Amino acid sequence: MKVLVATDGSVNAEAAIDVMLYRPWPQGTRVKVLTVADKSPDFIAKLFPFLGGTASEVEKEWIDGLK
Repeated sequence: MKVLVATDGSVNAEAAIDVMLYRPWPQGTRVKVLTVADKSPDFIAKLFPFLGGTASEVEKEWIDGLK
């Protein structure tokens, strides 16, 4: 059996991983955990706080472009 668990790092996603870890799986089961990094400007600002207002302005432009 192959199992793919996607996570966004949230509390609920972590709970899903915990459930997956303690579930009795058939012998030979392969589990992969997948996460995707958010490339939105807000995420970048969290990684690089020194960007400050610049990242917020870029985020606003990015969101406006999605409309």
